Order: sequence, then C-alpha cells, then structure tokens
Amino acid sequence: MPEKPVVLLTGFEPFSGQPFNVSAEGVRLFCEGGDQGERAELSWRVLPVAYDEAALRLGEAIDELRPRVVISVGICDEPRYRIERIAWNLDDAEVPDNKGEVRRSQRIIEAGPQSCAAPYPHDELARRLEEKGLPWRFSESAGGFLCNHVFYHLCHRAVVPGSGIECATFLHVPPLGEGEETGGLVDVIGCAVDAALDRLS
Repeated sequence: MPEKPVVLLTGFEPFSGQPFNVSAEGVRLFCEGGDQGERAELSWRVLPVAYDEAALRLGEAIDELRPRVVISVGICDEPRYRIERIAWNLDDAEVPDNKGEVRRSQRIIEAGPQSCAAPYPHDELARRLEEKGLPWRFSESAGGFLCNHVFYHLCHRAVVPGSGIECATFLHVPPLGEGEETGGLVDVIGCAVDAALDRLS
C-alpha cells in the first residue's frame, strides 16, 4: 500500500493586540477532526506574526514533514473566503509585526521573481465552495503583510526541484471571535484539502 501523502496546514498566532486568530483555530479544528485521515497524514503549525520567524518556521515544518500539499490560512477583513492565486515578492505594510518591525517596499527574496503563481487547482476549490453555498472570490494579491510574505516563501519553495510540494496555496478567511461558529471555516479547509488530494491521485 502506498504511503499516504502528508498535508501541512498553517495558521497564524494573534497579532495587533488581538487575543485570538481564527486561522490557527481553523487548521487545528480541521486536523483534530481527522476527516481526511484515510486519505492523508495531516499536520498543522501556528506561524508567528514576525517576518523572519514566520518564513523560518514554515521552512522547518516543510523540511521535517516533507509534505506534498501545503495550505496556509490567514484572516482578511471581508465576510467571504478569498482564494489567493498569486504571491508577490514585496513586503509593504504600515502595520508592525509582533516584533515591532515595519517593512515598506522591501523585496522578500532579493533574487526571486516578481511574482509566483500558486501550484494548486483553484478552479476546483471554487467549484466546491460554490456547491456548498459558501461565499468566496478569487484574489490576485494577498496584501503586503505576513500573509503574502508566507505565501511568497511557500510558492518560491514549491518550485525548487526536489521540494516534494505538488500543491500549495493560501486562503484568506473572515475574522471570527472566540466562541463564534467555525463550521463554515472547517468546511472550506476540507474543500481545499480534498481538491489538492484529488489532484494528486
């Protein structure tokens, strides 16, 4: 029997003084639910909201787990799910990270391309969300803060020969407070994982 593919999911720690980040809660709930346990080995990590540390932790998790699928999740400021398709080689945000660092007009990887397209079946994910009646839209920019920073590092890593990453993308999810209903969020993550696993099979 062939080994099950490893799926790595990442969310973020709280930032800007907030006590809770639903991206981390979503990936935790999904992995602990174990719905894809027969199809894949699921792992999750919470990334720090700090430029250098987030990229380092992501790389360490990839080196340790050797995933074929990596899906990163972050929060956005709109009431629908955003399927990110393009990562940009630019940190440019007025908001400081959790270490107090502000980056304006700074390349993420100096020798890297201006942008990277995520290797992922985005149209298939959109179809699945549409079937479930979940609000979504495509996006060509994950912003200039930590979400795009992690997304760019992920996409750049995925194209390295021998990386082992076959599907990778970033999802922006609506902000939720502690105790609010997370069923839709878990459904979206499930759709994202299933779309990737179907692509591998």
